[in-house]
Amino acid sequence: MRHSCAVWGRVVVAGADNLLAADKAVIPGILKREAQLVIDNNSIRSKVMEMPEVPEEKMIEFVSRDLGAFSEGVNNDVFDYSMLKTKLPGGGVRVLAVAVDRDILQNYRDTFVSSGFNLKTIDIGANAVIKAARVSPQFKTGARILALVDDRNLMLALFEEGDYKITNKYRLFNAEDSPEWRQEIGNNISSVIQFHKGQRPTEEISAVLFAGMSTARTAGLVEPLAFLGVDIGLFDIASRTKLVGKAAQRSQDFLAGRYLLNIGTMLISKGR
Repeated sequence: MRHSCAVWGRVVVAGADNLLAADKAVIPGILKREAQLVIDNNSIRSKVMEMPEVPEEKMIEFVSRDLGAFSEGVNNDVFDYSMLKTKLPGGGVRVLAVAVDRDILQNYRDTFVSSGFNLKTIDIGANAVIKAARVSPQFKTGARILALVDDRNLMLALFEEGDYKITNKYRLFNAEDSPEWRQEIGNNISSVIQFHKGQRPTEEISAVLFAGMSTARTAGLVEPLAFLGVDIGLFDIASRTKLVGKAAQRSQDFLAGRYLLNIGTMLISKGR
């Protein structure tokens, strides 16, 4: 996870670690029979942790000591972390720590091997979103929410001054694009806004930036979500990538629409 770490049932096929254009990455990956997997389900435990800057082995020990305490019975977890901030004001570092059952990872690996693919990396959805937001100027200042809509799943990631804070995940129960569906999204966003106000009452969230939907569908949320009192916009990842072929012609909807996790997991990130 340090170079890439979560799962929403998306498979990224790539021939190199830092290829950003989907149509540029897929063909070499298929020829090399390599895959990068992004997962996110309830069996994954993650937590933002602050700890001293120590060698990697000691970092894993800190993570396992903290997240391992939540395991029942024999601990069969694999522990990892992704660097969020390399130098804290008082010293030390901030990381996104993760624990996943070893059998789950082995099942994924066996599935890919049986299909003739080498599974290069397994990343978690939250980490892919963090890496995607980190390259975007939209999240450099202020407090903003990145909202990823994936079918009936909604992921809300809160960033303050470019620093990742929390991720909340929700199940959407109403029919897509219905008034009830839009209200449901708004109510979930409102809960994150209220959390932020409780933590930092003097700083307002300025915008909610959507991924997982086209430009037109995002525009359709502006009026229904006006009650939130924040700007509604589209997460811009296309301008930060080098696109080729057909992807360049439909770049914004193509990337922000359905491939945020795929693009995010292929970005190399070493923290801020």
